[in-house]
Amino acid sequence: MNKFLIFSVIVFFNFCFAQNENYNIEIEYDFITNSGDKNEMKSSLFLSKDKSFFEYQSIQKNIINKEKTDVEGNTSVYISDTNKYYVSMNISDSLLLENQMSLENKIFDIKEKMPKIEWVLVNETKIINNYFCSKATTKFRGRYYTAWYTTDIQTIFGPWKFNGLPGLILEISDRKKEVLINVKIIKTVNNRLTLPNIKIEKRLDRLTFIELNNKILDDQMKTLYSQFDRDVKVTIESKYSNFLELNE
Repeated sequence: MNKFLIFSVIVFFNFCFAQNENYNIEIEYDFITNSGDKNEMKSSLFLSKDKSFFEYQSIQKNIINKEKTDVEGNTSVYISDTNKYYVSMNISDSLLLENQMSLENKIFDIKEKMPKIEWVLVNETKIINNYFCSKATTKFRGRYYTAWYTTDIQTIFGPWKFNGLPGLILEISDRKKEVLINVKIIKTVNNRLTLPNIKIEKRLDRLTFIELNNKILDDQMKTLYSQFDRDVKVTIESKYSNFLELNE
């Protein structure tokens, strides 16, 4: 009698990048991801006229190789950590820089063009933290988002990789409520910020980094497959995803 076992891997690796810059505004956010296990993160966005720097870090204990099996027998393996990670954007060269940890626990410097997000401005308003906010929606990296932004703080930058609105994003969440970012505190920063330097393996573009992880994941799944008895049929879905950016 054959047995069936389906594996999928969802990876919660975040981002890191380091630099020293002059920023004049700091915004603290509550940053939550929720795929069944709620992951709360402390995060801050630093703004200047032409640059942004977003950092975030889980405030929970490490979850390493945590497995979940659904009613159909599908097993998901969750990997996360409590390191501090970063993403930075710069108008002058239209670049987004971040650092990501590979499936082999090596940190890579990842470069891509600042994503051009197609926002739909909606005629709805509300007050958040005493700021008059307007609504916008978009689809980005496999998720449908609703954002609330204020033109009282004029910037194209937002938390994480979000950009392109005519004001600061104070709240944003996806349709499934798996990603939620809510403003806590907005304050003026007068000092030059010294941000930590992180040793990196090498610089890659985003697609090359994804291909690298797909190969690592495929090798890991083949090793896993070899450990099962021959009467167990294993279907392997070995496609890398970092949860925030879903495969479309």
